[in-house]
Amino acid sequence: MSDIQELLGQIPVQQIASLLGTDAASAQAAVEAAVPTLLAGMQSNV
Repeated sequence: MSDIQELLGQIPVQQIASLLGTDAASAQAAVEAAVPTLLAGMQSNV
């Protein structure tokens, strides 16, 4: 399992979906799109 997949597995997607008022599949898709972008931005600041 890659480090990103491990990180994605730790994110409470159902809780995010509930807070945003959306379904878990949409929240999962948003998380999977956002996390690599956030990590890349953090890496460029190192």
